[in-house]
Amino acid sequence: MLGNHKRNINIRRFIKNGELYEAYISTPHACFSNSKYTVKYDESIGGGNTADAHYACIRIGKKELDRCVQIYYRKTGSWINVEYIKDDEYMDAVNTRILAGEGPDIICATWLPFWSYADARLLADIGELIENDPDIDLNDYHVNIIDPLRVGDGRLYALPCSFYFQDLMVNTPLLEKYGLERPTDWTIQSVTDMAVTFSDITEKVPDVYAGLTVPFDFFEHCVKDEIKLSVDFCKGRSAVESIPVEVFESLNLHERIRRGFTLNIISSQAEKKAIYYSGVDKVLLYESNMYLGSLWSAPVRTYIDYIDFEFLPAPRADMNAGASYIPRLIFCVNRQGNVPKAWEFLKMMLGEEVQNDRDIVLNPVFKSATEARLSDLRAELLEVQSAVESGTSFFELVDSMRIDYSELDSALEKFILHYKNRVSSLSVPMLNDHRFSASVEAVVARDPNGRVDAGRVKNEVERIADVYLSESGGNISRGYTVIYIVAAIAAVILIGLIISRMARKKERNAKKG
Repeated sequence: MLGNHKRNINIRRFIKNGELYEAYISTPHACFSNSKYTVKYDESIGGGNTADAHYACIRIGKKELDRCVQIYYRKTGSWINVEYIKDDEYMDAVNTRILAGEGPDIICATWLPFWSYADARLLADIGELIENDPDIDLNDYHVNIIDPLRVGDGRLYALPCSFYFQDLMVNTPLLEKYGLERPTDWTIQSVTDMAVTFSDITEKVPDVYAGLTVPFDFFEHCVKDEIKLSVDFCKGRSAVESIPVEVFESLNLHERIRRGFTLNIISSQAEKKAIYYSGVDKVLLYESNMYLGSLWSAPVRTYIDYIDFEFLPAPRADMNAGASYIPRLIFCVNRQGNVPKAWEFLKMMLGEEVQNDRDIVLNPVFKSATEARLSDLRAELLEVQSAVESGTSFFELVDSMRIDYSELDSALEKFILHYKNRVSSLSVPMLNDHRFSASVEAVVARDPNGRVDAGRVKNEVERIADVYLSESGGNISRGYTVIYIVAAIAAVILIGLIISRMARKKERNAKKG
């Protein structure tokens, strides 16, 4: 069913029953950057329609996409053609086609500024499609995951079919061992201070680490994420000015944390994995992506195995601003396309079969699918308990675990409660426009001495956000000229600072000599 084709291949067209069908799914994915895959209609499959007009851009892997295509064919008798586009070509390809009045019927906008398409009135109102469909009731879904993607007029032009979120594992026993307490005001500033204090105490203690990222750039990521979360792309508002300057100052504590992290010991992913698989008991902070897999999948097992740790949201400048999550499989419908057929595909993606498929959806947006997966976890535990009661050793069933078998039941129930509470608390989507992110990256950077001018960085980031929003979020018909200028200016300033610092350092060394 799958065939490789050169990148310059034209869109395949199929004629059946005197009608022309042009249909393919286009997706950006780095691992497919050198080839194009097309799911072709095969007459031998057994009748039915050829690919009705669909074009979906799905930022998922080929295996996942194949499953969606197969489910859709089984339900409708229609095949969908699949085209993979290089990440750096994806936005331009979609923009060109949509502005020409063509393009996809369905757009996966996980990494596209869909709010710009909505502003240009290029998208169909998915909220209206839901309201007019008697089979779909939005109350059956996690509306706190869906509603934040509504744009300024309150309409829903983008629908997330999956999501995940991040927990930060805090080694509470390790804190207690060194006489420290977890800060109650869970902010970037307080967590940074905790990591720095811990690093100072344990600087000369072997095999004790502030974190398990190589290198430990966690707080730099926190700052960048905070900037993105402070810009409401959908509503066209920025709260970057409310980020305390102390948040940007935390970047200057990076080197102190690195010392406690003992980078001379953990200097590679191989060493990181070795420490992880030997247990993270000597690691203070560990990032964990949370999604509902099987009982022995990494997120579930990690929580159960480290039940004495605390699992908290990634810190923000102000936690009252809301807990963040990462929407996945964000679909939009081209207003100029085949809207009924596009909705047919989307409706399938919202259905229980797809939503409860762990190979496609990380965390379901469909509430009943969530409950089904949680029930599956309990069923898996019952199977383990039954095997143990029949005489099988617990450790024959699973690899070594930190907790006793007797604790497994209560640990799973604690995980389920934690998961439900965390999902219900999510309210701020981590959206992205790579051009906005690139501008921020150019400003939020350290010089070789690990220093930034926090006040200057904050001012530059505020300016970038303001320019971005004034340019209609990088409206597809306008561009990002001013943002690039700002980023270029910031880069020039940074280079100047670096050169200046290096010159001063050289001068000091010369005097010492």
